[in-house]
Amino acid sequence: MPLPIENVIAAFPPTFRAGNVTLRPLSIGGAIRLAQVGVDVRQTPVPKDKLFAAAWILSVPSAPSPTGADKEFRRFLRRAKCGLKELAGALEEAFNAAFTTLI
Repeated sequence: MPLPIENVIAAFPPTFRAGNVTLRPLSIGGAIRLAQVGVDVRQTPVPKDKLFAAAWILSVPSAPSPTGADKEFRRFLRRAKCGLKELAGALEEAFNAAFTTLI
């Protein structure tokens, strides 16, 4: 019996790429952190001024430390090599995949 696609995606969540930035699957914790910086995961596209903040949140394996977050974000910005349009598309794909699995 084949599994519904929602189950497969939930069990083996994909990552998404924009240039050299790899976005991890959106989790409930990620959605909460995104809301803290003003990104509503139910609304796409992500505002241009929030794209790199959203990408940074979805690219780190866990919540950044409160004391070093600014430094970590600046390091992420220096290393990120991708365009805004490409990044917006990857974020939209990540959000859509998360809602496919009904997080």
